[in-house]
Formats: sequence, structure tokens, C-alpha cells
Amino acid sequence: MKKILTFSIISAFIAFSSISCKKDAAKTIINDTTGNVTTPKVKKYDVKSGIVTYNQHQEKGYGVDDTKIVVYFDNYGIIESKEEYVNDVLKKRVYTNSDYVYDVSYSDKSVTKSLQKYAHYTTGVAEYYSNTVQQTILSDTTIAGKTCKYSSAKLTDLSTKQAGYSGILFYYFEKITDVPAKTTTVTKYEEGVAMPASAFTYPSEFTVTEI
Repeated sequence: MKKILTFSIISAFIAFSSISCKKDAAKTIINDTTGNVTTPKVKKYDVKSGIVTYNQHQEKGYGVDDTKIVVYFDNYGIIESKEEYVNDVLKKRVYTNSDYVYDVSYSDKSVTKSLQKYAHYTTGVAEYYSNTVQQTILSDTTIAGKTCKYSSAKLTDLSTKQAGYSGILFYYFEKITDVPAKTTTVTKYEEGVAMPASAFTYPSEFTVTEI
């Protein structure tokens, strides 16, 4: 079961943030003078900017768990933000300005600020990963008006499916034996749009912790 859960976590990470082969050359750089970690600016997506709205759905014993996720990205993904809503109430925002990552909890009224150590640090935008373990290529599928590459993967009691367009995840399905399936699907996609400033900030009264 540990192996399954580990792969599940990896799959979810792949579905929302994995490095593709073309970005393997990106390395963390240590500045010898300051000791600070800096990150090469890497083009993650084939689209300069966009706003992607997802619905994450999972049926549980007590009912249905639906989460609305809105992702904003600019400069080909170097700058990006992810918001999570429950019943249309903003619960969490994670964003990066290419140098730092800000994890904002609206429930706790807190912010965790951390140095972005890796070029592929995720804030929630799914970079479509075309080299999933034991991957099976499926026929292209259309989601939110876009033709997406589609594939599946299976490992013992875990099965996944994923579809992506221009490096952006449009669909992700995960099923573990005896655990309700979880799906994440794009419900709205906007390309080449301006980024709202509100997606890259936090309330001034929130407590900030740097790590």
C-alpha cells in the first residue's frame, strides 16, 4: 500500500507540476558570494499567459467533494498562481513571482514565504507530462475546445489518465483500489489574457513566516 500511495503522490505531482524532458537541463544555481539559491528562468508552457479553471471532483462516504481551482500564469509559466475555492469561498492561494513562493491560507490568515529552489516548483498549474511510467498513448481528446494529448498509466492498484494542451493539464483521473476516484477537469480556459493583480498578493493583515 505504501508503494501505491507513493506512486499516487508522484502521479498527482506529475499531473500538476512535473518537469518535461525538454527542461531537464534546468539546474539550481548557488550564488557563491551570497549563498542564495537562484533559479534559471525556464519556459514551462507553450502559451505565454492564461487563466485555467478546474473542477476537482471526488465522491466520498459522506457525499461529494468538489473544489474549484483557478490557475493564472504569465511569462510562459515562470509567474503563476493557484487559488482553491470551496462553495465559492477562497480558501487558499499559492503563487510565485519567479523568485519566491507565497503560500496563503485564508482559513488561518497566514502566509508562508519561501525561496523558490527549483525551476519546476509547482503552484498548481499542471504541466502535461508525456513520459509517465507505464504510459499508454490514447487517441487525442477535446476538452474546453482544445485538442489534447491523452494517455493513461497503471501500476498495481493505481490507474491514472491525463490529457494536456500546450504543456497545460486539462484532465486528470486517479483511481486507487478501494478509494473513490478523483478527477480534475478544465471547465474554462482563457489564453493570452491579462493577469489580475489580486491573484498575486495577500491581505496585509495576514501573519507572514519566511522559511
